[in-house]
Amino acid sequence: MDYMHKLFVILTIVALAVHGQFGVRHGQQQAQPYRLAIESQEVFLGETITFQVQVQNEKDQQSSLPAPVFPNTNDFTVVPLPPQNSTRSSISIINGKRTESHTVTTTFQYQITPKRVGTLMLPALQVTTNGKTYQTQQVPIRVLPPEKLDDLKLTTTLSSEHCFVGEALTITWRWEVGRDIRSFQFSLPILESDSLHFPEVEPQIDRSRLNEYIEIPVANGNRFIGKRRQGAGGRIIIEFSCPAIAKRSGTIPVPPAVVICNVTDERANAQRQRRGSLFDDDFFFGRSVPTRRISVQSNETSLEIRELPVQGKSKSFSGIVGKCTVSCQADPLEVSVGDPIQLKITLQGPEYLEHIRLPNLADQQILQRQFKIGSDDEPGVITGNKKVFNRILRAKNSNITAIPPIEISYFDSQSGSYETASSEAIPIKVQPSKTITAQDAEGLQFDNAPAQAMTSQVKQRQGGLANNYSVEELLVNQQTTNGKLIRSPLGIAILVICPLLYALVCVIAYLRTLADPVAKTRRRAKGICLRSLKQAKNLDDVLNAIRQFLGDKLGRNPEALTFGDVDEPLQQAHIDQDTWQNLKNLFNECEASRYAGNASIDLDDAKKQAESLVANLEDLLK
Repeated sequence: MDYMHKLFVILTIVALAVHGQFGVRHGQQQAQPYRLAIESQEVFLGETITFQVQVQNEKDQQSSLPAPVFPNTNDFTVVPLPPQNSTRSSISIINGKRTESHTVTTTFQYQITPKRVGTLMLPALQVTTNGKTYQTQQVPIRVLPPEKLDDLKLTTTLSSEHCFVGEALTITWRWEVGRDIRSFQFSLPILESDSLHFPEVEPQIDRSRLNEYIEIPVANGNRFIGKRRQGAGGRIIIEFSCPAIAKRSGTIPVPPAVVICNVTDERANAQRQRRGSLFDDDFFFGRSVPTRRISVQSNETSLEIRELPVQGKSKSFSGIVGKCTVSCQADPLEVSVGDPIQLKITLQGPEYLEHIRLPNLADQQILQRQFKIGSDDEPGVITGNKKVFNRILRAKNSNITAIPPIEISYFDSQSGSYETASSEAIPIKVQPSKTITAQDAEGLQFDNAPAQAMTSQVKQRQGGLANNYSVEELLVNQQTTNGKLIRSPLGIAILVICPLLYALVCVIAYLRTLADPVAKTRRRAKGICLRSLKQAKNLDDVLNAIRQFLGDKLGRNPEALTFGDVDEPLQQAHIDQDTWQNLKNLFNECEASRYAGNASIDLDDAKKQAESLVANLEDLLK
């Protein structure tokens, strides 16, 4: 949905609200303290939209309202978002009698994703406010099927069609693009599966070939990094992958992936000049062209997850599935009985190590018999394709000559059997522990103590050894004066170098300002915006302050700047979903006030929200 269409929907909703209707309210009376809003009532299968329930509370502004709970439904995937509050105060004077009222509006938001095609009904919700419970009306949503196009093809593949519990596999999506794409968003229902765990993996990016990478936006705020390349017939091939680890046995379906995209409407654009595609280098230049929204769906597949066999499974099984090797290092190698030895254990083998834990070393009998073993709480650190664990060992006697091999039991999914990986034994030298007597302690030497202090006799043991020496014997005169300090080389260096360093820093800062005026504008953007917000007299002033801030930060012309203009740069800056949604809502409210004279937020709340957004964006838009 492009920006102008969104603005039309917003203005239409605001206009309906003036006449006592809002969004998709059906049969509601104006006096009811709630209203419903939905982003669109016509969506594609797998497309995610936002559904809002705005509830007004006039009795107790301090307590939070209970969130409406969605009944169980097989037609939608529902993900609740954090609620938002706004306060409105009003004062009326009738016949000299002053009446003051406060209303708190809580907006509950949900991300809705349809699961099947047809006309579906969002179920009625129970809303509780002002001591009463209300029931909303059902909301109809028309779900359209995806299109089948030869020049837009999406496929889902698995690295293996079967695996064992605990084994990792890779899910890959391939998108062949033969049209000009304006914007797109994927919906990947498999990510909601409770039979798989999806570890967080930092993508490996070749900095010398950044033009080959593309960010893949996914519904519910997820993002992937994909690679694009030129395919046959001038098509663009985009591929991105996601690792998954099987959690429970059974055959699970892998639902089709869906991509919703805006493509150029060739019929309406036949007489117009072509603008570059999203995948072209000059995408941000040129004229806009008519577009239409389409949905493309991938194939559906399935995954068979097998249970690990019971036969051959040892008590010390580590839970590792796949090839595994283990190596160890110890430091120090020469110790006394009871001294700590740091044992570094490195596991290598499975492709994804996030869920791997080190088995309890106390189960290894030889190691347990010869050493005291430290806590097993340390989770390990991943370095490349290895995971490193550290444990503390303490030798129990001086007869120990080596740290025995560390054994790790794992399941080899290729051979279908349990195997054991062993490290090499580490030779060490253990000395008997030394007993410190009172005579040893008394005979310790102090570097700065006079000789007569060392020969003093112990007169009293109850007060400790320190009581056997007088303070005067142990103190060394280290008195100095300010004059001596100033005349010393260190003092002269401080007096000369510090002013020179300060002057140098000031000159560098001034030159940087002259060299990069844009950076100076970005640094001053927050302060200018906050001052403008304090002087704002209406929502239009708040919107202008936010526009100026975003324009300065993003290098855009702030005049008539819209949320659609900053949406893509903000997403590229990886702002969080809450900040993105709050900024979008603030734009919508302020624009609604400008065009329709009506908004559900007052000036003070708008200022507070704007100040909070500026503080968050300041850290993200450096």
